[in-house]
Amino acid sequence: MNDAILQGAKDMNINLVFNSTANEGLPTQEDISLRMKGLIEEQCDGSDPVNAILVSLPNENIIQALESCQANDIPIATFNAG
Repeated sequence: MNDAILQGAKDMNINLVFNSTANEGLPTQEDISLRMKGLIEEQCDGSDPVNAILVSLPNENIIQALESCQANDIPIATFNAG
């Protein structure tokens, strides 16, 4: 799936920021979601925010992070990872 995402972005001339390793080495789903929350907040609140974000919604931590994206008028698209 990762290769297809990267190829699709290349085909459409999109500068994709994609972190497929966000959950590597973390012992619990809570740890994973907290790391994801931090990564999302960095992308939406930084000095050079993303133009849009595509994310799955595994729990409340992710929803909280997306609120900062929404506050910065960054479009959000969600998908079901399961």
